[in-house]
Amino acid sequence: MIKTFKTELKKIKHRHFPLLFAVLTGFLFLWLFATFRGIDDAERACGYFSVLYNFPMINTIILPLFIAVLASRIWDMEHKGNTLKLLCTLEDRKTIYLNKSILGGSFLLLFSFVECLLILAFGRIFGFVQAIPTTHIVCFFVTTSLTSLLLYFIQEILSFSFDNQIVALAVGLIGSFVGLFSLYLPRSFSQFVIWSYYSVLQTVGMNWDVNTRICTYYESPLSLGHLFVTFILFLLAAFAGKIIFERKDI
Repeated sequence: MIKTFKTELKKIKHRHFPLLFAVLTGFLFLWLFATFRGIDDAERACGYFSVLYNFPMINTIILPLFIAVLASRIWDMEHKGNTLKLLCTLEDRKTIYLNKSILGGSFLLLFSFVECLLILAFGRIFGFVQAIPTTHIVCFFVTTSLTSLLLYFIQEILSFSFDNQIVALAVGLIGSFVGLFSLYLPRSFSQFVIWSYYSVLQTVGMNWDVNTRICTYYESPLSLGHLFVTFILFLLAAFAGKIIFERKDI
């Protein structure tokens, strides 16, 4: 298992994953830097809540496509080299699927952790006076990671099912648009859009006063029902991917 996983790591050596990761992180940093540049003392008093409110929306926009690219890059090397059939004769299909799932999942967990570090970094850069909301940051890490892993397993099924990766990438792109669009609709609708779960599971809300043009952030309890549904869908997607890959005609 460890030996075959090391082989997967060697395969992605020249797939520019660190560059992809760095570009996405840099994009997030610049987005937030532009958002919080010039904030006043009142905004610093609720700075962490502001970041925790904005991050899920940003993730809804960019992560579905990023996850589609990630899954595509991990599986496309087998399609391009036409090595999947050979690989399945040398290794157990279950092991192949598990290794590629762990690889993609590790990247996503790392990215969620980096986002948490960015939250703390922006608190230092802009001098937030609000106490660090540790519980909310932990919830953000858990919900972001779980939603990302769910989307990854779905994209993984598409990536190994189709030689042409345009299908998987198109689903990721459409997911970004649908997820963003659903945020402007009632929760009764957005709760059925899995790409919007970055925001559905967030623990910070916002009230916008049209007259005073002042944003007020407040704590919102984590929806345990939606979290449970996400976890069940994550398990189902992972299991379905395993079954489909083991029965795939190569």
